[in-house]
Amino acid sequence: MILRKVLYGFEPLNLMLGKAPLIVSIIWGYSIYLAVVWAETMTGESLEERRPSPRFLTLAALFMMALACFYEPFLKLIDMARWQPGTRATLGVPWITLVGYPSLTVPFLLLWCRLMRRPPGAARTALMLCGLTLLALVHVAGLQGLKDALRW
Repeated sequence: MILRKVLYGFEPLNLMLGKAPLIVSIIWGYSIYLAVVWAETMTGESLEERRPSPRFLTLAALFMMALACFYEPFLKLIDMARWQPGTRATLGVPWITLVGYPSLTVPFLLLWCRLMRRPPGAARTALMLCGLTLLALVHVAGLQGLKDALRW
């Protein structure tokens, strides 16, 4: 309970599913959607048609880095950004977010596109849930390891 309040204790946005805070899933979902729409507009590609090109993925990654530069200073102002003491930042943007935002988005898009080509049903849903859970856990562990190794 204390950890939840420390990480997600912004009272006006107290969206919960049981004991799990939902605000992060809403923000990430919306942000990745914005990146997809922007990359589709810039490239003329559609995620419905085929696997995204390297150009599409690069543009989506760059968009997410720009969002990190926009989101993080504002999140800090309202005390929603909770980084470890000593996390290196420039102008309120932790350096690790410039790696973290795109490094979650690109694998998510690849996973999404691959699974959406499977027939709908329980198997596809289960694969998506398992894949997203694994992706999230690997992403968090990898980012923390990188942050520690680079002393960010």
